[in-house]
Amino acid sequence: MSKDKVSKLLGLFVLAILLFNFPIIGILQYDQTIAGLPALYFYFFFVWILLIILIAITTNARDSKRPHNNRME
Repeated sequence: MSKDKVSKLLGLFVLAILLFNFPIIGILQYDQTIAGLPALYFYFFFVWILLIILIAITTNARDSKRPHNNRME
């Protein structure tokens, strides 16, 4: 794995820690609801999905310097 990819994954890890830490979660009030469900549930769901998508994009990005061979051997 390239150093660039490792640094991006480390940055996503730090971002996840910040987004799931108390000061950010504390912004949402427990009495706020969206469609009858607490807004905190939607926050957790959307942040989790966003992180999964960003990790998938980061790990599936191909190096432009290295040719990719699709042949089955």
